Amino acid sequence: MSTNLRESSETPRVKAQRNRESYQQYVADLDEKEASSDEVPKAVHKAFKDKYPDGKVIGYLRVGGGRYGVYFVDKVWYKCACFASNGEFDQTRVTSLAKEARDKAKKTLRKVIRRRGFDILLLERVLTADGSRYWEAMADTDQGKRHIRFDDEGNILNRYEDDEDLDDDDDNKPEDIESDGDDDDSDDDYGDDDDGDSGDDSDDDD
Repeated sequence: MSTNLRESSETPRVKAQRNRESYQQYVADLDEKEASSDEVPKAVHKAFKDKYPDGKVIGYLRVGGGRYGVYFVDKVWYKCACFASNGEFDQTRVTSLAKEARDKAKKTLRKVIRRRGFDILLLERVLTADGSRYWEAMADTDQGKRHIRFDDEGNILNRYEDDEDLDDDDDNKPEDIESDGDDDDSDDDYGDDDDGDSGDDSDDDD
């Protein structure tokens, strides 16, 4: 999946096509439903514009729990901002495929999957309304999809497979991920700014 809109000599038409493909792939990866602009409550439109005045909307989706997602480009990064139907902000998800982030996700996932043969299908940086940050990854294995949520230190916060929570299994309790001793867990590894972005070290717009 494309994770950012390249600053290049691409024509507006090519960029628009890239945006659309990224949006459709994102909806498919999450197994969510697209939504039209008219289906999204006015309160959500207003809340999004207030939070991301410079965001370029690509599309909308329903993200469960009566929430709506706004998939958009912020500077050069693809994001999905989620709101309740009354406009209350829930979280912003930034898709990141930076090498440092992928390497860390693979190390964490390997502790759960216990095999090397898997592909990372989706990796996101999540910033919630209360300011907390974490990572979510989805991997494809020969035994199905594995989902995992982990923090910047590599601690597993939650995991499940095939939409079934496995936290009650003694073999799936939260655990610390071992470090090789050469990993720097600072935000600089991911290029985060204050909005949880990856690869953009400019000041936060919020």
